[in-house]
Amino acid sequence: MKKKIKLRNLLLLAVGIILVGAGAYYNYISSQVKLVPYEVTRGDLKEVVESTGTVASQSSTVIYAKQGGFVSDLAFEVGNVVNAGDTVAVLSAEDLYYSIQTAQAQVNGARAEYARAAEQNDPLLTAMSQTAVDSAQLNYDTAVKTLADTQALFDAGAVSQAELDGATLAVSHAEAALTTAKNQLALQKKGTSRNLLSSISAGITAAQSELNRLKAMDGNRTVVAAQSGVMTERYVDLGTYVAPGMPLAEISAVDQLLIETDVVAKDVPSLSVGMKADLYADGSFITTGTLSKIHPKLTEIMSNLGIVQKRVRVEITVDGVSAAGGSPVGDSPVGDRDISDGAAPATLMLGQDVDVEFIQNEKKDVILVETDYVYEDGPDGSNYVLVIEDGKLAMRPVEVGLQGELYYEIVSGLAAGDQIVGEIENTVAVGDRVSW
Repeated sequence: MKKKIKLRNLLLLAVGIILVGAGAYYNYISSQVKLVPYEVTRGDLKEVVESTGTVASQSSTVIYAKQGGFVSDLAFEVGNVVNAGDTVAVLSAEDLYYSIQTAQAQVNGARAEYARAAEQNDPLLTAMSQTAVDSAQLNYDTAVKTLADTQALFDAGAVSQAELDGATLAVSHAEAALTTAKNQLALQKKGTSRNLLSSISAGITAAQSELNRLKAMDGNRTVVAAQSGVMTERYVDLGTYVAPGMPLAEISAVDQLLIETDVVAKDVPSLSVGMKADLYADGSFITTGTLSKIHPKLTEIMSNLGIVQKRVRVEITVDGVSAAGGSPVGDSPVGDRDISDGAAPATLMLGQDVDVEFIQNEKKDVILVETDYVYEDGPDGSNYVLVIEDGKLAMRPVEVGLQGELYYEIVSGLAAGDQIVGEIENTVAVGDRVSW
């Protein structure tokens, strides 16, 4: 009977010990707070200035009409490749043709007038006029002698009245010819005045200038491309009437792209020419670029939220990407992203919006912590994190290095694999036991 009592007592004691142990374990477990930790990792970090820009060509040319007329021919469509010197459009101008013919006639007439005037100063013509006078004088003297002889014969009844009249008429004609020859010689010796020749010459110059101008206009009827590229705009159609100075088309070099972006004024001091930038379209990385120009003037621009901001225009030269319709620059690596594996380089559309990240600083393979896990109100204003050490929540000072938008570089205080936590409830304090 005693053995049974002892056995029962032992069993009760064992059960009691188990219950006490279970209670202690329960109290231990219940004293721990369940947390969701964040594991510290290593990675690359960039400190950037963000902006949004638009794709443009480094070299775009608008072709303008140099004269008026109707568009009679268009050689290219938008998107076609155009070489420098190619005919882009032809303008019809029938009125110009008739104007050229009229101007040519005026030039010819002025030159003929000058030639006639200049002849009066020719020494050879003067000598010829003198010879003509001498010949006319001889003819006149002969006619006078013949008339005298005929008159004597008529008085003697040897010739008729008709013969006498003929001799008289011959003298009259010879005298008129002599007078004309003498007058021509006198004019030839006097010559044309220098002022008259200068006036006629000036008229020739003016007429020739007008003819040249009209011919130049005629040459401008054929409009050619000033540069090679792709036709990105065409402002006219067949049959359109254009006035001088009216735009006809735009040609852009699509293998030389840039991004134009307006950066908030407060961020401009952190930018510099030569700085690298990452370019994204629709959230996907496209390529890198290089900041090539910072404009010197501030401009007030209204943001999407309706806030007027002072901004500065910045240009980024694009690396390794062409615009749609052009030829890619090449298959060389773009930044850290190699496109030489046979995949076609990405293309951008002129006028497309892209996101720009100007890289102020960049580090590789460093300890990274999300910004929400770093607290800045530690002792003496130091930075710290909440880390799980030996099952308890502890405060650990950390040194922050490069600060990105989402992550901080931790220079000291943490190692990869450490478990840290973010915001905690008021019921949890440093030193409490935690579980995860």
